Parts: sequence; structure tokens; C-alpha cells
Amino acid sequence: MKKSNKKAVLLLSLVLILSIAFSACVNQKDSSSTPSTDTKDSTSTVGTGTSEGNATQEEKIHHLRLMGPSRFANFVKWDEREQFPSWNLFIQQLKERNIELEYEWIVPEQYATVIQTRMASALDLPDIANISPLDDMTAMNLGFTGTIIDINSAIEKYSDGSINKKFEEGGLNFSKQLTTAPDGKRYWFSTAIASGSLILENGNVALNLEVINNAIRKDWLDKLGLPLPTTVDEWKNALKAFRENDMNGNGVKDEILLFDPYSYSFFTGIAQWFGLVPDVVAVDPVSNKVVSPWYQDGVKDYFKLLNELAREGIFDVSLVGATDEVCSQRIAENKVACLRSYAIASWYEDLIEGVDDAEYVILAPLKAREGITPLMLVDAPELCFDKFAITKACKDVEGAIKLFDYICSIDFSRVAYVGVEGIDYQLVEKKGEIVADVIDKSLTSQERYEKRIGPMGIFLNNTMFPRIIGMKATAELQTEQEFLESLPNDKSRRGAKRRFDIMEYRPYVTSPFSSSMYALPSEDELEVINKYYNALKTYSEELTMGLILGNESINDWDKHIKKLQELGLDEMIKVYSARYQRYVDAVKK
Repeated sequence: MKKSNKKAVLLLSLVLILSIAFSACVNQKDSSSTPSTDTKDSTSTVGTGTSEGNATQEEKIHHLRLMGPSRFANFVKWDEREQFPSWNLFIQQLKERNIELEYEWIVPEQYATVIQTRMASALDLPDIANISPLDDMTAMNLGFTGTIIDINSAIEKYSDGSINKKFEEGGLNFSKQLTTAPDGKRYWFSTAIASGSLILENGNVALNLEVINNAIRKDWLDKLGLPLPTTVDEWKNALKAFRENDMNGNGVKDEILLFDPYSYSFFTGIAQWFGLVPDVVAVDPVSNKVVSPWYQDGVKDYFKLLNELAREGIFDVSLVGATDEVCSQRIAENKVACLRSYAIASWYEDLIEGVDDAEYVILAPLKAREGITPLMLVDAPELCFDKFAITKACKDVEGAIKLFDYICSIDFSRVAYVGVEGIDYQLVEKKGEIVADVIDKSLTSQERYEKRIGPMGIFLNNTMFPRIIGMKATAELQTEQEFLESLPNDKSRRGAKRRFDIMEYRPYVTSPFSSSMYALPSEDELEVINKYYNALKTYSEELTMGLILGNESINDWDKHIKKLQELGLDEMIKVYSARYQRYVDAVKK
């Protein structure tokens, strides 16, 4: 799951766009944008009139080759793009900037292999490449070897100021800091979205909050006259009571907790009741320090609880590593007493509605024991994801920066995320700001595309170049009720309401520090990470399951800790502590 410095304020239409599922398209090369020229060079020239008399000067045409995965929405056809007014406006805006684009699409299933091969060989490189399948370490090494260029120096030399302005406003300053290498250079543009997709007038965040805490069958609690649990013991006893009283009425003790600790390690919600951080090395939101759950006070009690639930069948061990289809089947069979995550209620909503009287409600963080602060985690905000690099093959770095200047402009923000003024939206003044107001809010994303209207961002964003969204792009402040009423159907309103429900527990809510937010490692730190991380992570996950299932013993705790230390646990804490401190120092600037 993905993962809230709640600064962003976005339009409903943006929310709808960002909810669209992407699917594969065929591998293809396509040249589109402004009318093509016959030149085979990276740039060409055209005659343009000057403001002084009728003199003519040569003006550069920037022709750029882009490469990325062809992941469009399943109802959007690339070949039909020119039927959309927003696409044609996009092309017009490129033409005004003397930019021509050539696209090389790769099917998503093949893209990781293709980009890894080409970057490793440095052959047949485009001007701008989506290098998202490469991890930060690999991408940095490409920068160190010169396969991709330092964008800081290119921005300083060629930008009209739009890039830096964008990253300094709307809560996006973090992106520049988090993508700066220890040598002071930046080797890629990241997708940058100010987190918390929509902030309402009352300060609540409507979207991008998926709570990592359990949801229990309230209808079963009510039938047994049991209150909503407030402690771990009350929760455990309620789950036992569900089985003893055969709440699904099938004559079998099969009421279960839908839970897979192996897939999520310590990122389970239950672990946070015991004050545990969500990964083998992570930032503790209470102490604000990098720690390991293996060293925290509540860790043994956590394993004792889950081992007890496994022995009694409440935690169904057959669900460890189970497919989504298996989990869906358990819900459809009316066997699930408690869900791992409140967000799952949204994912399985249609199934849940098919079960008579089934009602899941969120649990506040449960008290596990005195001296431990229970927490409720939400998914960390999607701050910096996906990478877009200018390669050494680019002969027109000026043109590449000119393109990114455009991507950071209000012109692109509106055509990409709202559409065309007068067709999709109108500019209005609201609460002292000029904002884009969608004309027909009743249309779903698919309906907008069926009518050949709506934003064009789906064609390119996160495929060929990044989605960069700041607070001021298309802002619309709303009350909770206004927002809910603006949604197109009951299902979307129920999903949004779940997120409002989460905010009732705001005193407990903390966003885990995302792994993507640490400052990039130095070469020495990278060496430590490469040496230890994978083996340490694997052993931690295996030990977690062994302790839960009883294959490993709590009584051998010292032996387990010694093994973790041999695998570099303490060294990893030191490295991530240093990276976290650099992040803290950077965001203060």
C-alpha cells in the first residue's frame, strides 16, 4: 500500500483522473505534436517575424524523443487522442513553445527489462526516458557514469524560471531536496504531488488517507451485545466470541481475522497497537528517531498475541501469502470477522454489500499495555515517485528543459488536469482565489472521455513525463458536505466518507515516514545498504512468520537478535539515521 503533510488542494476532476486504472497498450512509436518537419536533426529552424520592422530571425525547433511505458486507461485509445479538444490545446501550447515530441511506447510488461538493458548498454537512448523501474541507487550510478545528466546545471543554464518556481510553491519543495544526490547534483525529475489530494475548509483531508488499522464486524458485536473494543484483550475476546457463537450460522468455527503479516512485515496496524515501527528499520513517530521494531518494548507481546490467534485458528494461516481471489472468497462466504485494513472495506465493497447485514467499522488504536503509545498509521503520502531523466544522447538539452518548464506551468496544469476552458471548466473567484471550476461535475472520468472532453494528462503523465502538481494549480476549497455532494455516485461518496471517518481518530493518526523520503545515500552509505539490506529484510520477514506460527521460539530471543545484528541491523540503523537527519535538515531550508 501506498502511503500526510496535508498541504495539497486539488480539484475534483483531478481526483477523478488520479483514480483511473492504467492498462497496457501495444508497443509503438509515434511522432505527434506540431506538424512534422523533414529534418532528421534534433533541432530545426523556422523564420519568425521580429518586433522590429519586418526582419526575420531563425528560431529553433526543439525536437525531442521520449520513451516510456504505454499505460493508458482501459477506455482511452491513444489513436483517438486528436479527437479531444484538450489534446489539441496541448499540441498548440507545445507549438507556441517550438517543441515537437516523438514518442516511443513500450508495453508495461516489457518496460523494466527494456529500460534496464538500454541504460546498462547506453545504446539507443532517447532524449528523455522514464527510468522509474530503476531504484535510486542504480539511477544515481547512471548519473555518476554520465549516462544521465545533472538537471541542476541544465536548469540553471536554460530554464525560464518555471521549474524552480513550481518546486518552491504548493508544498513541492520536498521533491528537489529528496532527489538531490550527496554530490549536490540531481539526475532526474520525479513525479511530485503535494500530499493529501484535497484539503477541506475544516482542515480534514478527503482523499489519500488509507488507514492501516483493523475494521471489525459491528453487526456481530451488536448481536452479542458487545461494545466496540478499546483494548487488545477486548478485541481478542470479541474474535473468540464470534467463533464460539457461530456468527455466520454455518455450524463451523470459521470466523477469522483477514490478515497476512508476511506480506506486510510490521506494517500491520496490530503492530502499531504495540508501538512498533512499520519496517525493519524505520522512523518512530513518537521519538522521531530511526529505530528497529526488534529493539522496541512491545515486540515480544506482539508476537505472543499473534501466535495465540494462530493456535486458536482466529488468524487463518492458510491466508499467508494468499491471492486476492482467496481473500475475496472468504469475505463472500461471510467468514471474515475483522479486516486488516479499513481501506479494504472500500476495495471489497461490492462483496461486502452482498453479505446480509455485514457492517465493518474502524477500530481506534487499541491499548496493548501500559507505557506504550498505540498509533494508527495511514499510508505515507506519495511524495516522490517515478523518475524522468535527460540522457547523454540528448543533443538539445535546452529543448528538454524548455519542455519541463512547460510541464511546470499553469498552462500545462490546467490542460492536463482540468481540460479546456469553456468546455471542461470555467475560471471563477472563490474565497479570494481564481480557481478552475468544472462545468459538469456529474460526469465520471469514463463518461468525460466517451464525450471526447476532459483532461489529456492520462495520455502522458507518468508515461512520458512526470505528473507535477502544486497546491495552486487548480484549487477548490470545499466543505465536507459540498465535496461529498459533488461526487458522481453513491459508491464514490461512500469511499470518501470512509476517509472522513478516519479523521475522528485524528489524535492517533500518524503518517509513517515513507522510504522514498530519506535523503539519497552517499557512496559509503550505499555500500552498507547493498551489503546488508536484502538479507536483513528477508530474515526479518522469515523470523516474523516463524514466531507467529510457532516455528521459532520467543525463548530464543537473544539468538534471534544476534542473527539480526550479524546481518547488519545496527549498521542499517546508523545509515538510515544519517539519511533521515539530512532530510530533516533539508526541509528546514
